[in-house]
Amino acid sequence: MLDDLLICPVCHVKLPLAELRLNNVSTCSNCKYEYHYSDGAFDLIPRPFPSDDIQRKADLWEKLQENGLISYTIEPENNLSVGARKDSRVFGAFCELDGVVLDVGCGPQVFPTYAEGFKGRFVGIDPIRGEAKRNFDFAVAVGEYLPFQDQTFNQVIFAGSLDHVLNQEQVFEEVKRVLKPGGIINIWFGVPETQGTIAKLTRKAIHVGRYLLRGDFQGLAKRAQQEVNPEPAPSVPDWFAALPVPEGAVDTYHLTHLDKTSIAEGITQAGLKVTKSVHHPEFYSHFLKAVIR
Repeated sequence: MLDDLLICPVCHVKLPLAELRLNNVSTCSNCKYEYHYSDGAFDLIPRPFPSDDIQRKADLWEKLQENGLISYTIEPENNLSVGARKDSRVFGAFCELDGVVLDVGCGPQVFPTYAEGFKGRFVGIDPIRGEAKRNFDFAVAVGEYLPFQDQTFNQVIFAGSLDHVLNQEQVFEEVKRVLKPGGIINIWFGVPETQGTIAKLTRKAIHVGRYLLRGDFQGLAKRAQQEVNPEPAPSVPDWFAALPVPEGAVDTYHLTHLDKTSIAEGITQAGLKVTKSVHHPEFYSHFLKAVIR
C-alpha cells in the first residue's frame, strides 16, 4: 500500500486514492490530470507530459519501452536483475540498502536480485506494469514526475535505468526533492562500447603479465592461439534482430548512452555530490554513489 506516500506527480497535492481505487480512474482536483488504477497498481504517469520538451520525445520513448518489454518477456535472465546474477548482487552490496528505498525503473520482475535480503521498505516505479504480484510496493510512474511526497526516501536506486529517462536534469531534481536529508543515490550504468573495448584490452594485458610472471610460456602460447582462433560469436536471436531501432534512438532500447562524466555533471548541477565511484570491467558496468550536498 502506497497511500501514505503518494501525491500528484505534477502539482504535488494529495490525490483521491480511495476514489481512484474504487472507480479505476480519477482526476487531480488541482491540475486536472487524470490517473488510473488496475491490477492492484496506480498508474500515475501524466499524459500528455506537462513539459513540451519531454512530450516531444514521448512517441520515441514509447517505442523503446515496447522493445524493452519484448526482451524482458523472452529473455528475462539476460535483461533483468533476476536469479543468481553476480553483477546484480555486487551492485546490491555496493548500495548497502537501508531505510526506505525507491527504485526508479525497477523493471517488471517480482523482486530484483540486488535487493535480496533487504529488510527495509522497498518501493519501485516503472512505466511497464509488469508482474501483478510484486514483493514490494509498486506504482506505474516515471522519474521525471515522481508521485511521492518530499523527503520520503533514504536511498534512491537507478539500476540500468538512467539511460532510459527522457530528461536527466529533471529526474535528478525530482530525486533530490524526495530524498531525506543525507539521502543517497546509487547508480548502475553500462559503459559505452569504447570503454568496453578498453576494458577487454586491459584484461588481456593483465593475463599476459600473469603468464610471464609465472614463466608459463606454454600457457601464454595456448592463450595466444585462442586469440587467433577464437570461438565463433553467438548468433543474434531472430527476435532481437527483428526489433526496430526507432529514428532518434541510439540503439534498440536507449534514448542515449551515458558515461561517468555526463552523469557526474548532472549530479553536480542538481546540487548533489559523488562520494564513491567503482568500475567493474568484468560486468562492463560502473557504479556511482552520490549524496545531497
